[in-house]
Amino acid sequence: MRVDSGTINRTIYRIAILDDPKAAAAPWTSGPGWNRKLAVGFGGGAGTQYNQGSNQATAALNHVYLSRGFAFMVATELVNQLHSNAVLQGETLMMLKEHFIKTYGVPKWTVGFGGSGGAIQQLLITEMYPGLLDGLQPSLSFPDSSMQTADSGLLQNFWRKADPAVWTDGKKSPSEVTPGDNGCVGEIVCPYRLAPRKGCALKDEGKVYDPVKNPKGVRCTSQEMRVNIYGRDPKTGFARKGQDNVACNMA
Repeated sequence: MRVDSGTINRTIYRIAILDDPKAAAAPWTSGPGWNRKLAVGFGGGAGTQYNQGSNQATAALNHVYLSRGFAFMVATELVNQLHSNAVLQGETLMMLKEHFIKTYGVPKWTVGFGGSGGAIQQLLITEMYPGLLDGLQPSLSFPDSSMQTADSGLLQNFWRKADPAVWTDGKKSPSEVTPGDNGCVGEIVCPYRLAPRKGCALKDEGKVYDPVKNPKGVRCTSQEMRVNIYGRDPKTGFARKGQDNVACNMA
């Protein structure tokens, strides 16, 4: 087994492939054990961290695929917990496949694999960059990840003021909204005042945005990670959001 490690587009990647050093004609060429197919693992979560992420070479040792002759690839950017940015994830996958093709050859087809945030990536990347993935294996997926998380704040604020005898837990669960701290899933879609300090993954928490103590601090939200796509509000300087639900602003 050989694991190719490196960095592309500021992401740490690992590519595992069956290898016989005696059979390979040259270093980093594919051996006879490869079945000419590529599987890509997508990690879950939904985060807004200001770092490169981390993984180990062992992260690419997927028995299900490698035992069948597939090449298997993972990368820190393809973990939704890192930046939760489908545009950046799709661009990164494009670069990774280019590297793979130049190194090992053109795969017959490429299949995605992963749940939750890994499912979101597969679905969004396929919508925006058709052809990068030929097959999808999403699990624990969401019916509509954007509006589902955006509406969570609205419902949580409503439930806090509603009669608990009427809105029981049994009646809340069919809404398919998962509450997080401050009433928003992971808080990544809420205004900056609710952004979790731990979500930034900054050693110095004093650099994190606070409307009173540090109004010019780092804002740990999904829209801030996509500011080059959405642009900034000229009045507030905040990154624009992809939805108009203002429920999270409610006191």
